[in-house]
Amino acid sequence: MWFIVLIIYSLICGFLSSLVGEAKGYPKKNWFWMGFWTGIFGLLAAAGMPNIYEQNENIKFLKDLEQAPKTFIYKVKQ
Repeated sequence: MWFIVLIIYSLICGFLSSLVGEAKGYPKKNWFWMGFWTGIFGLLAAAGMPNIYEQNENIKFLKDLEQAPKTFIYKVKQ
């Protein structure tokens, strides 16, 4: 009986971890197995990971800012 409960618990944690990981831009399959094998700790790890989509936007903004003329940067700082 406890084995069935453990499998159900692992499947739920794996499913939730894959949803959170996919929402943050990570491979769904990898986060499913992380949640399946580590349980609630995998789910917490997925929740704690940074969002790839936001990081890519920030990197693009910083690259654009580096290419901007110096006078534009000076005006923004004022």
